[in-house]
Amino acid sequence: MIQKEVLEEQFSINNVPITLFRPSQTKSQSTFLYYHGWTSSVENYRFLGKSFAAQGIKVIMPEVEEHGTRLSDQYYFNSFDNMLITIEQTYAEFADIKNQLFEQVEINLDKFAIGGHSMGAFISAYLFLKYPEFQQAHLFNGVIDTEAIIYEIEGSLLSLSEEERKLVNNYNPAQMLAKLGQRKMYCYNGLQDTVVSPVFMQKFQTQISTNGQYSNEFIFNFYENAGHDLTYKMLRDCYKAILS
Repeated sequence: MIQKEVLEEQFSINNVPITLFRPSQTKSQSTFLYYHGWTSSVENYRFLGKSFAAQGIKVIMPEVEEHGTRLSDQYYFNSFDNMLITIEQTYAEFADIKNQLFEQVEINLDKFAIGGHSMGAFISAYLFLKYPEFQQAHLFNGVIDTEAIIYEIEGSLLSLSEEERKLVNNYNPAQMLAKLGQRKMYCYNGLQDTVVSPVFMQKFQTQISTNGQYSNEFIFNFYENAGHDLTYKMLRDCYKAILS
């Protein structure tokens, strides 16, 4: 049922700024933890938080290091290395805030989903597979095999530093699928995306179909005339799955 009012609250846990959106009229059982992308911010996704909360879903948005209200270096986004550092830092921060966050927001793990856009999708995929109590993952314009996209960006994994290769190998969701179980991962990709090519997800879909593993756990959605931005259809398909 669509809510008329949405409440928005800002707070911090261990110096991580968090924005919470929730419906004002009912006590929501479903919760969506959402991570924004590289160079973006929580502010850019307030529309998602409000629209999902209007559908009866609590939405939690942490601000990623050196983004949005945490940005201190205007040149931070010029370095690809900084993206890898940011991803690793976000994993560490989540482990640090998880217990207090879940208690403070009163999360029902039976109705908990995690997701994100672009870099946020990479982050969400890893965290989803790391924590078996999470029920759903929703990945917007992302990839599962992060090694593949970094290989494409750099031309060859050999061009990465030893520390970067270690990071890719340690945190690649494609190497963690044994932890998936029967949980669902929903993937939403725009076919006109020129930032994160949908080809990566299409290749992964083919791989899943060919080997016959995890074919019931992955739900792939490809959208005509959609680029790297979120679309109404993506958001509609996502909140319907969360509420199902």
